[in-house]
Amino acid sequence: MAQSNFTLGTVDIIARHGGTKIVDVAAGSRSVTLSQSSIVRIHGTQALVSSYERQGNDLIVHMKDGTTVRYQSFFDVDADGKHSELVFDDGNGAIMHAIFPAATDASATQTVLITPQFETLSDISPC
Repeated sequence: MAQSNFTLGTVDIIARHGGTKIVDVAAGSRSVTLSQSSIVRIHGTQALVSSYERQGNDLIVHMKDGTTVRYQSFFDVDADGKHSELVFDDGNGAIMHAIFPAATDASATQTVLITPQFETLSDISPC
């Protein structure tokens, strides 16, 4: 489904449970605190990103435009054993889900480069 008000690089934070939009994040934001298990939907494709890092339970996304966004508490696990998810939505029906490797040794002080695998989704359905 095409989205109205689609702006490349902007981000929606959607509640993983229930699917309600929590907040819109403007392109160029530096830090986003996730207060619950969420779906982080980046408007665009994964080609916007140059690299991903993990520090503790934070996901750090380095964009090709030179900006960096830290999603605080991204890897925090909720009562159902799930953490937040990252998806890319190009506005034309192509939704790519980034699947990050399990990191049992994630340090709160050390930043580790991580490489996701991607899978295509037909929609963004809350669990």
